[in-house]
Amino acid sequence: MRLLLALLVLTFFATAQAEDFRMETFIYVGDDEEFDSRTVSLFHNGVYYDLRGVSHSTTIYSPPQGNQPGRFVLLDPSREIKTEWTTDRVDGYIAKLTRWAMGHKDVMLRSHAAPKFTTTFDEATNNLKLSSEALTYDVDTQPLASPDRARVLFEFYNAFAELNCLTATSLPPGPRLALNRELLDRQIAAVTVRLATDDLEKPDLRSEHKLAWLLSKDDLDAIAVVNEQLVKFREVSNAEYHQAETSASK
Repeated sequence: MRLLLALLVLTFFATAQAEDFRMETFIYVGDDEEFDSRTVSLFHNGVYYDLRGVSHSTTIYSPPQGNQPGRFVLLDPSREIKTEWTTDRVDGYIAKLTRWAMGHKDVMLRSHAAPKFTTTFDEATNNLKLSSEALTYDVDTQPLASPDRARVLFEFYNAFAELNCLTATSLPPGPRLALNRELLDRQIAAVTVRLATDDLEKPDLRSEHKLAWLLSKDDLDAIAVVNEQLVKFREVSNAEYHQAETSASK
């Protein structure tokens, strides 16, 4: 029991002491030169913050600790409300969605449930490619200075890929999780990600990522504001939060 407690304490300490990072992400649709969305993601004291701007929701992710599940808290600044998803609930939703998709006749759905990629990596250019029948990732990458940095980014990539499947895409996150595993194994970070599919009705997507292992005073101030909102905002159910968010977008 003492050994288990010591290991849990060390795990928490290692996460809390992990190096801060800041990632600015721009999403482009098709051949558009103007970005469709911009997100600033921050990591500080073992917690991840995903900031989308004053009029958009903010997400706080606290990873699991020991036997306790992690949690996502979504904040809506315009309505001063918040809602929470625990990681075990997210995992349960993804498991059900994946089982359904695996039995579907649609090739794209099945590829998201159980992706089968051919992977190549060019060490000269740090270009990573994952190709399958339904979709292809073409990723420009940069090497990371330490395994700790790779681990922290992997945790971030996976957590938000899983949440995104629940709140945005309604597709199993299998392809993105496979890409994340390649990034972790090679200790590299994505700089540019190009996603192409065989679905003619869906445009290709490109994301640009600017990563820095240091937070500015403005970043720390933004985190302080979010933490104040976390205490102040009224908690609502997931359904009520989603309904408010949908109404605001109309």
